[in-house]
Amino acid sequence: MPLRNLAIIFLTLALAAACRLGMPTGRYARVLGESIDVIESLSLTKIGARQLFEGAMSGMTDKLDEYSAYLPPEDAKELIDELDAKFVGVGVYLSVDPQTKELVVTRPQPDSPAFAAGIRAGDMLERIAGKSAQGMSMDDASALLRGKPGEAVEVVIKRKGVEKPIVLSLVRAEIHIDSVYGLSRSADGSRNFMLPGIDGFAYVRIDNFAEGTVEELKNALKRIAAEKAKGLILDLRDNPGGLLPAACDVCKLFVSKGTIVSTRDRNGDVWDTIEVNGKNGGAPYPELPLVVLVNRLSASASEIVAACLQDDGRAVIVGERSFGKGTVQHVIELGDDLGVLKITAASYWRPSGKNIHRRPDAKESDEWGVTPDPGCGVSVNEEDMDKLRQQWVESEAGTVKTEAKEKKPPADRVLEKALEVLKKKGRSS
Repeated sequence: MPLRNLAIIFLTLALAAACRLGMPTGRYARVLGESIDVIESLSLTKIGARQLFEGAMSGMTDKLDEYSAYLPPEDAKELIDELDAKFVGVGVYLSVDPQTKELVVTRPQPDSPAFAAGIRAGDMLERIAGKSAQGMSMDDASALLRGKPGEAVEVVIKRKGVEKPIVLSLVRAEIHIDSVYGLSRSADGSRNFMLPGIDGFAYVRIDNFAEGTVEELKNALKRIAAEKAKGLILDLRDNPGGLLPAACDVCKLFVSKGTIVSTRDRNGDVWDTIEVNGKNGGAPYPELPLVVLVNRLSASASEIVAACLQDDGRAVIVGERSFGKGTVQHVIELGDDLGVLKITAASYWRPSGKNIHRRPDAKESDEWGVTPDPGCGVSVNEEDMDKLRQQWVESEAGTVKTEAKEKKPPADRVLEKALEVLKKKGRSS
């Protein structure tokens, strides 16, 4: 089917709801399709209909919010790979410094090319594949860092305390991302979930919510239960979110009934409510004392879990106020290898009926995100957080010296506060 016709058909369907509200959308779809024909035939710069179609789709979504986007086929595949927790790349988590707009390595993935090359949390990307990374979006950076297995990509990084930029050639490889971590690994490679030097308390960090998250967490909880843990710290710091069903299934491990989350449209009308119905015997861990850790990078699905457990009274929240990314993206496959349309269609609301999403003009005093329980707020500066992220990576990769593992948990004021809360819960129960 010609792209001109496809544009008209797709836009007519996509804007049907607006038509019902009396908006004259039909002529816009027709003019857009005709414009593709005119530009393709008359433009001094030769350009194909497909490029024009992709440009038009990108232009429309650019007028929406920061999470809506048109993804061409290659980017659509990356999205699917991320949700499946596997992709080909170098293995780095990135963030954008809000002041300098520099791309910062949140942390490297253990057993990845980036980790093997010595990339650390806090490193700043200066160039990727010969292109300046200043002002580059995370999506564009990811596209440059990914590719085919065995292909090399050159990166130039800046590191605090190092005068000259560091030039590295990273060979892309298939990266498998686990979701559930402990604080360290044993000699046989198994994860340790019981906190060393502290009798009876367990620690689990969920890095993202993907297809395998719930099964990984169930396996960890079985081991924790076998060790007769007196309490659990569930760490959702730096967790950017992921699959909503995975987040809801995590809640169902601890909550036996009630609302997990609801979604509302732009008019505030409830679209859907996800609940725990109490069937099949209810939650397997309804009474295990629980503390959840969040920080300013805990977003989306991680906020849904934290908010559900807090509103239910099931867990105490410790750390910093979360990011406030409470929007629902609908992913629409366009077919015929034309990519996908990712549209923000609704927002997440807590069981208490409070809003999770932080709007661009939101103030600190407004209602959004997940705030720690009274007396449980603990701020961490970025330098200390980078050190902790590096500790996570080294512990997971098994590169921390044995004697350091056997002492006490790494210096972590948020974790220390969580332990304090758990011990009080144990004494009061």
